[in-house]
Amino acid sequence: MRKTGANGLILLAFCVALAGCGGEEAKPSPPAESNEPAAGPVEAQVVVEASELHLMQQGERVDAISLVDSMLPASDEAESLGYHVQLDRDFDREGQRLISITPTNPMVPNQSKIDEAADKIYASIKAEFDAYCKQATINELEYQQARAEDARSAFQRLRGELSAFQDARRGLPQTDASRLERRKLDHQIENALQAQIAADKAVERLQKKIDRDRFTTLLRVR
Repeated sequence: MRKTGANGLILLAFCVALAGCGGEEAKPSPPAESNEPAAGPVEAQVVVEASELHLMQQGERVDAISLVDSMLPASDEAESLGYHVQLDRDFDREGQRLISITPTNPMVPNQSKIDEAADKIYASIKAEFDAYCKQATINELEYQQARAEDARSAFQRLRGELSAFQDARRGLPQTDASRLERRKLDHQIENALQAQIAADKAVERLQKKIDRDRFTTLLRVR
């Protein structure tokens, strides 16, 4: 009898153990909710370069792409579309500029909207850049024409001064002072002639560019 009771207790303990093993597994706790916004596009980047490295202004060579610096961040098109534009100062590639375009509204639009705005903003900056370069070329032509005319006038005047000097010195012995004066006039005449030649060449080159409508323009690299 005692043996039967002991066996019953062992069987009961075994059943209890089986019931514990067959219970439901503990469910993992749900991940904590995050208050941070989902990652999304925040900007577009446009890399531009000028079709020519330099632009002439008042006879001086100007880095053409540097004109973009003065056109940003002021951009009526960007402001009207609700975007802010600025140059990436860490972008270091000769002859190019990287323009970052970011929405001013805290509600970030999708990438297609940003890209569409970037296209419009680039088109606006390009139109301003191209118009500036065209007018600068016309202004440079007028400057070089005036320079050529001044050089011609100076050349004629100096030739007259040399002729008068020779007439005044005719029959007189040469002195150190007279030789110095002659060299001075010859040097001035040569300089005036070289200035005239250089200005005439510049006028010819600029006139061809205007006639062919080939002005410096802004290009989009990416």
